[in-house]
Amino acid sequence: MIVVELMRSALDARACPEALDLFDAVKGAQDAKRAVRGLPSRKALRLRWTPLHAVWFAATHPVFCAWLAARGLLPATGAPGADLRGADLGGAALARADLSGVDLRGARLVWADLSGADLTRSDLRGADLRDACLERAALDGAQLDGADLRGANFAGASLLCVRRLSRANTEGAWFDGARVLQEQVPAPGWRRVEGSSGRFAVLVRATP
Repeated sequence: MIVVELMRSALDARACPEALDLFDAVKGAQDAKRAVRGLPSRKALRLRWTPLHAVWFAATHPVFCAWLAARGLLPATGAPGADLRGADLGGAALARADLSGVDLRGARLVWADLSGADLTRSDLRGADLRDACLERAALDGAQLDGADLRGANFAGASLLCVRRLSRANTEGAWFDGARVLQEQVPAPGWRRVEGSSGRFAVLVRATP
């Protein structure tokens, strides 16, 4: 766990009114608790920040989370090895998040932004990833049995050793430039093209 401190002055005029209202509500609640104990208000909003706090915030306030992260006001989101089975992370701002080894069985990740995320060895069996963005994400060794990948974007993603991709629902999913092993079975409608190393291949649309 780490402690995050935010000053309202850091949320300049570019912050949306909803974000400022959220800051004021949380800061006001902290100040009220301190007043009950006879303590003065702090200048900054102080938060005890754990990996699960980061994932929760990314899911409940994705725009504000992405805004703060882009300005270095929040640490990078990451919860490696966490148990997030059945979690509702629809629309979550999880770009470049460290979710390696995470158990996401049955999780809802519809419209989630997972671009550039580290999902190596994650368990996504039965997860709902419809229309999610996984562009350039690392999913090496991930399990996707029974996952709903309809409309998801895997362009440029690394899918080395992904188990049973053919058993996921990949209707309308985009795999252009995704990297796989030569022996892997590609998603329906896609074919392997040998990469420069000879061991890896990239996926391209299969011609009818």
